[in-house]
Amino acid sequence: MENLTPETLVILLSLGALGGLVAALARGLRLPRIREDDDGSSNIEIGFLGDIIIGAIAAPVVWVFNSLTNNPEGAFFVAFVTGTLGVAALQAVSSSDAFKKDKNFLVQQLADQNDIMEQIRKLKQEQEQLETENQRLKDENAQLEQRRARLRDETFDDTIASADMLEDDDDEEQTREQ
Repeated sequence: MENLTPETLVILLSLGALGGLVAALARGLRLPRIREDDDGSSNIEIGFLGDIIIGAIAAPVVWVFNSLTNNPEGAFFVAFVTGTLGVAALQAVSSSDAFKKDKNFLVQQLADQNDIMEQIRKLKQEQEQLETENQRLKDENAQLEQRRARLRDETFDDTIASADMLEDDDDEEQTREQ
């Protein structure tokens, strides 16, 4: 493990990717595409890119396990072979019925997740509308409070004016009586 330098990792990734490419060429180079299933669902097939990625990932993993057995010299060859054979093994597993059932389950989960994401998007839209309406109502309430305060002040002023008028009338009556 102590020999895994960045340079070694780049070499291992490259050898694994090369092994994945060899495996892809041996089986026939499949280009990436979108495939429609009988049930109407769409599947993305990454083709030979998947072989290259799997080979690139498998090579450093095997190199680490092989270097733990104190045989780092043979690890580079093992990394290349693993990149080639690992892809073939994974292809065999992926064509099994159990894998297809799991794949269909995962596709359904993804569809369910997309439905949930759509519901979340709609809820966020509704939340934004409610927040806008709430702000409008707060603004309207503030305007009504200002109007109420104005009316209260006007009523108070009218009351004071009426009281002053009554007081003036009382003063005039008292003056006439004297």
